[in-house]
Amino acid sequence: MNVMKQIFVIILLAAAALGCKKETPVGPDLLNIYGPFAIKDSLSVENINGVDFSANETVKFKGDWSNVTSWKITITGKSSGAVKTITGKTKTLDTLLSIWDGSSDCIFFRKEECNVQLSFSEHPNTMNCNIKINGVHDYYKDGILLKDFEGTTAPEFWGGNSNCKIDSTNKVPQGNKYFHMEGKEPGNAYWIGSFPPITAQQLFGTSTTHFPFNDKDTSTTYVNFFVRGYGYPDTYVNIQEKEDDNNDGITDTTEDSYSKRYLVTGTEWTKVSIPLSELTHDNAFGNHKKEISKITTIYIMLFSAGTARDKIGCDIDFFIITKGKPL
Repeated sequence: MNVMKQIFVIILLAAAALGCKKETPVGPDLLNIYGPFAIKDSLSVENINGVDFSANETVKFKGDWSNVTSWKITITGKSSGAVKTITGKTKTLDTLLSIWDGSSDCIFFRKEECNVQLSFSEHPNTMNCNIKINGVHDYYKDGILLKDFEGTTAPEFWGGNSNCKIDSTNKVPQGNKYFHMEGKEPGNAYWIGSFPPITAQQLFGTSTTHFPFNDKDTSTTYVNFFVRGYGYPDTYVNIQEKEDDNNDGITDTTEDSYSKRYLVTGTEWTKVSIPLSELTHDNAFGNHKKEISKITTIYIMLFSAGTARDKIGCDIDFFIITKGKPL
């Protein structure tokens, strides 16, 4: 009986072994996440002779490490101070995430040398390399330019108690010039001054009365600009658009007007992008139906909070409307 039992146990073990098969692991390899971290290939770029963004060239960064982790590429212009950050969570830079098209987080890059640093949120390792910009990204092609101040030799700003000028003495976010606008708020004035209205006819010809916008794109059509404050309280940049409700080619005071006031707080250049969907109705007339396809006129203004102030003001630059995404 003992021999028969042993034979039976052997048969059962053999059957169990034959019935088992190796399964394909489900989920990520734990070593790729929790294993020891090590750099395999250092940070590098393919563009060893530099990059020409004006010719639609791009920069592709390369690098490889042992396991999946969060990373950040920080590109800094050595002369402009412009910065671009790119982030991801992979174990290699050989992905679409690590391609740079010359865009920036705020002020624009120039023809310059840039430092590139790769860092990791969960590891102390950093890697550095350099890239030379031989040609800059052409932001004028990204949308409809409203104002850039480059060809301006005298202030076009008008309004009560205002003191404004074209300037280039401090850091410029785009081109070589920016506009400094300031004024005094005597109390309950709100409007300090404006640029002359910007019309579709001025930009596209006398036969065009409306801006080329589509109503369905209201939330993805943006007014973009740069602004820098001086610590003056109650300083607002006001964007206003006027619509031709009856499609007669003329906008008057009985038709819709929408606006957005941006409070200036920072003392460094900030890039602002406001979707047209955020502009709110600001008069008692019109059909109260936002129709960006009927916009004929856009205003750029300096506003206050209506409280008496000896001075309000800021610097502004590069007003441009983009479709589909912010600048």
